[in-house]
Amino acid sequence: MTNTTNGWPGKPDQATALQKRVAELEGALDAAARVLHKAGEQFTAYANQHAAKGTAVSDLKAAANQQWAQRCFNAHDAALKGKKDE
Repeated sequence: MTNTTNGWPGKPDQATALQKRVAELEGALDAAARVLHKAGEQFTAYANQHAAKGTAVSDLKAAANQQWAQRCFNAHDAALKGKKDE
């Protein structure tokens, strides 16, 4: 049986359902990437606030927040890597 949607063999609705699911997942991935970027910005702001205090404890907190910010930005970049490669 030939799929009338794309001319490939298979059930006509199978490819359409898969295409719809891929589009849904891409949307969820885009939303997650936006949240990760926003979180990275917030952790950076926290790091800057702690660093401005200039105490030993605040420097440790700043470093921890900066690590979390970098982690968020790395995850953001990884989530969008496939889109950049297109």
